[in-house]
Amino acid sequence: MPLETLSTDDFITRAEEGAGIAGVHLKGADLSGLTFEDLALENCFFEDITAEQSEFEGLEARGCRFHDCHFRSVSFNDGVFENCSFIEDGRHDGARFRFCQFRDARLKGCNLSFANFERSDLYGIEIEDCQFRGADLAGASFSRQLSRTKSLVRVSLKKSNFEHANLRGLTLQNLQAEQVRFAYAAMEECDLTEAALLECDLGGAELLSADLTRANLCGSNLSGLDLRLLKSYDGLIILDHQQSQLLKEMGLEVL
Repeated sequence: MPLETLSTDDFITRAEEGAGIAGVHLKGADLSGLTFEDLALENCFFEDITAEQSEFEGLEARGCRFHDCHFRSVSFNDGVFENCSFIEDGRHDGARFRFCQFRDARLKGCNLSFANFERSDLYGIEIEDCQFRGADLAGASFSRQLSRTKSLVRVSLKKSNFEHANLRGLTLQNLQAEQVRFAYAAMEECDLTEAALLECDLGGAELLSADLTRANLCGSNLSGLDLRLLKSYDGLIILDHQQSQLLKEMGLEVL
């Protein structure tokens, strides 16, 4: 079914009416400075979109495509994205989210490969069955500051792909990750204290100076993980069969 092409003004009018928008194509629009609360989008195509200082809290987007989209200081708090794509097939430059907010947002079945989340707030985000291959999250935050010296991290990752993603230096204490692929991801100096990475793939991940104190890696692929290069691994939790894998990476053979 062909999409209905809308002008920027027509799209804004429909969005302000509060009704859901389905099956439309919007190209080259500037949606800066706008507020659309609880907007529902379905099977829409957004192309070459710019938005700055906008409020899209409670947005629900299902089956939508976002190509060549750039967002700066935009709030997607409490948003829901299902089966959405933020990158055109065959390209290696994804969507850009600078200084954006995704607090308590839920993403399921989405493709955010090569997306950039510079200085974005991802506290409380839930990600499931998503592609974040090559995404740059190094400047993002998954924590909420409670006091000058204490912060709370809340993030849930399930059955998603972060292969070759940039996660350098992130504070991911108490991260909950299940069946997530972190193969060849850049995770140097990550704080993974008490994180649970269950049945995950850490093969080839760069973990130099990462803190795995009391982390749970049960069932995960640990090939390439050299404990000697970590900041700490006190209280690290693994299964019996993973011991030989870790010792082998340190040059020891278990007979």
